[in-house]
Amino acid sequence: MQQPTISLVTVCMNRLHHLRQTLPRNIADNADCEALEFVVLDYNSTDGLREWITDHMRAYIDNGRLRYYHTLEPDCYHPAHSRNMAFLLSKGQLLCNVDADNFTGRGFASYVNNRFCENPNSILITFGGRQQLAPQDAYGRIGVHRRDFMAVNGYDEAIDHYCGEDIDLAKRVMQLNRQPVVIEEAAFLQTIAHADSERIGQMPLLRNITACYLMPEANGFSRVLFLFHNHRFVLATLRGDGRQMTPGWQHSVDEGAYEWKVKQLQLCFDEGFSWQLQQHAGDQTLSFFSSKPPFFLYRVTCKNSLGSLAIQYMLRHIRAPKFENRLVNANGFGKGTVFHNLDYTSMIKVCKEAVAPPSNQTIFYERESTSSK
Repeated sequence: MQQPTISLVTVCMNRLHHLRQTLPRNIADNADCEALEFVVLDYNSTDGLREWITDHMRAYIDNGRLRYYHTLEPDCYHPAHSRNMAFLLSKGQLLCNVDADNFTGRGFASYVNNRFCENPNSILITFGGRQQLAPQDAYGRIGVHRRDFMAVNGYDEAIDHYCGEDIDLAKRVMQLNRQPVVIEEAAFLQTIAHADSERIGQMPLLRNITACYLMPEANGFSRVLFLFHNHRFVLATLRGDGRQMTPGWQHSVDEGAYEWKVKQLQLCFDEGFSWQLQQHAGDQTLSFFSSKPPFFLYRVTCKNSLGSLAIQYMLRHIRAPKFENRLVNANGFGKGTVFHNLDYTSMIKVCKEAVAPPSNQTIFYERESTSSK
C-alpha cells in the first residue's frame, strides 16, 4: 500500500519566540517520514519571522522539507481564515494543523500515517479522550483527509474569535461518518505554556478593549464591564472570578454606548435606561450608588487577567450550530495572496469556492492498492 503524503501545517503571527523552539525540533523528530512536508504560513508577522526563516531554515526550503508562505494582508489574527489559507497551500493528502507552540513528538507523522492506513475514514483529534492528557494548547491539533476538508469547506470563517473553530470543523467532518481517533499519547501532546493574553494578543477583541472592570461577588458570580474603542460597552455576568477558561457566561448580556464625563462614566443601555458610575482613584475604581448595597467595579490592569476575561467573552458568543447539511463559507474560503519560499517577485492567489453540503450518506474511501488491474 502506497504511503499517503502528509502536510504538517503551522500558521504563525508574531509567535516567532515559539516557532524557533518548535519547528526545528519537529522537523528533526519526523525525519523518519519521507512523504512529509512542513508548511508554515507567516500571517503578516512583524517580529522578524521572515528573517529567521531566511537565516536558519533556508536549507529545509532548499531540500523541499519546508515550504514557507508569507501574506502581507491581515491586520489581525483570524484562526479559521489563516488555517484555511495554509491548508489550501499544502500539498499532502493528509492535513494536520500544528500550532506554533506545539511539539509534535518523535515519529508523529508516522503515527498519523498509521492511523489513516488502519482506517482511511478517520479524523484525528485531541479533545474528548478518556485520559484527558491533552493540554488546552494542543486542542487545535486536527488531522483530516484533504478530501474531507474540502467536502465541508474547511474551517468556518464566520467564527472570527478564539476557540470553537477546530471543534466545529471536527464535528462537520464527523457528519461524513468519519471515525474520531483521539490522540492520547503524551509524547505527541507537548506544548509551550504561555499566558492567555498572548493566546489572543493578535486578535481584534483584545486590541479593541479600552478598559475592563470586574466586580467579584460572594455568590460565585462576578460582573464584568468591557469598554471598547468605538464607545460601546458590554456588561455581563460570569461564573467564578473570570480566570477559568470554561463557558461560564449567563444568557443575559447587556450592551450599549458609554461616555466619560467629569469623574463619571455614563452607560446608556440599548434597552433605553442609563447608569451613572462614579470614578474613584482616577479611573481605577467605579461605584454605583443607586443600588442597595452599592457595588464597586475595579479596573483589570493585569494583562493576563484581561486576556482570560476576553476569552470568556468569546466563548459566550459561540453558538451551537446544526452541523448536518450545513453550508459554511458560502462565498469561498482561504482568500488572499501570498509569497512563496522567500520569492517576492510574484504573488500567489489563494481561494477555494464552496461546495454544496454533503449528503447524510456514508462516504467511504477505498484503500489504495499497489497491484495493477
